[in-house]
Amino acid sequence: MVTTKHRYKVRLCFEGTRYSGWQRQANCLTLQETLENCFSDQLERTTPLRGSSRTDAGVHAQDFVAHFDSPVEINTLSPLLNNLNAHLPQDIRIISIEKAPPAFHACFSAKKKTYTYRFQETLISPFKRHLITHINKPLCLASLKQGIPYFIGHHNFSAFANASNKGSAKNQPFKTIYSIELAKEEDHYTLKFSGDGFLYKMVRNMVGALFAVGQQQLSPDAIAALIESKDRKQAPPPAPARGLCLEKVFY
Repeated sequence: MVTTKHRYKVRLCFEGTRYSGWQRQANCLTLQETLENCFSDQLERTTPLRGSSRTDAGVHAQDFVAHFDSPVEINTLSPLLNNLNAHLPQDIRIISIEKAPPAFHACFSAKKKTYTYRFQETLISPFKRHLITHINKPLCLASLKQGIPYFIGHHNFSAFANASNKGSAKNQPFKTIYSIELAKEEDHYTLKFSGDGFLYKMVRNMVGALFAVGQQQLSPDAIAALIESKDRKQAPPPAPARGLCLEKVFY
């Protein structure tokens, strides 16, 4: 007998400071476990969720996507959404829940993702300390901008992926970066990254390299050499997690 499964797409946002990333782990508070426990309680059955990205510990999201399957069709989704938000911690909120095609997958169906990295050279307000990275060394933005073009395009990004000897970094190290934009916003700056996908810690590692260029520790064209090396050990350390936010996943 074939069991019909009904698939649902979930959009959510979270402030990730307290969490050890998305993926469920032993002895760690994770977003996946927190959400799965809440969904399972509300639906009164074990409900695994699949996310659009792993997200590192301390990373945030404005519009994260997940999906889950239900053995029965959920006819009214608004009460479920309201009940979930009433029982979830205040640093996680469900934006919407909608019926999705059976073939939809939060991760594998994604066509493009956009991340922003926020940083500030002046002192940061205590109210923003978990969302913006403080840069405590002089940073030349003109030099930083000169390093950006080397990342654009289709490259093997193994040098900018942690755990590059396993998972997607090993099997699918080629990614396409469509654009990187530097912008001034009130008292801080943002780097906006758009690409077809990102390896584990790839954005933070790219930001770390751009900071090194801006602080005159690397020449801009050294980024091309790092990409060519495919060696994570040659690249600068990653930028802190707190400044990174997944802004949007496109399907």
